[in-house]
Amino acid sequence: MKNILQGAALGLILAGFFAGSVQAQENLTVNVDSDKSFSGAYQVGEDRVEFASILGRDALVKVSVNVNGAAREASVYLEAGDIQSGSAKRLSNKEETLIFDAANALAEYLSASREDIENPALMLVGVMDYWSSRTH
Repeated sequence: MKNILQGAALGLILAGFFAGSVQAQENLTVNVDSDKSFSGAYQVGEDRVEFASILGRDALVKVSVNVNGAAREASVYLEAGDIQSGSAKRLSNKEETLIFDAANALAEYLSASREDIENPALMLVGVMDYWSSRTH
């Protein structure tokens, strides 16, 4: 699972790096509170995805994503990469697409960022990609 999440995050970052320009109607805001706390929002039209990741004790990253008011959370250990706990609610196709688009925009931001962004943000991108996958 760790390799899947890391691979997904790396793939999205590389895809974002090589992607074309972001559509004018999309808006991404990012707040890097510290090397342990990362949050922001992605908005396209009326749809909004809010996201956050916080690195806690024992290398546990808590991830939360809110899609148009529907919250989804998970806890992931950096070393193992496995989702330890999380929301079981199935996402709609629209929610999956919004999370996928938000993850791509975030990956593009991370690839272009000059800030020292570390594991919590990368884990967030990996989890968002995992949740947006239509294969599970």
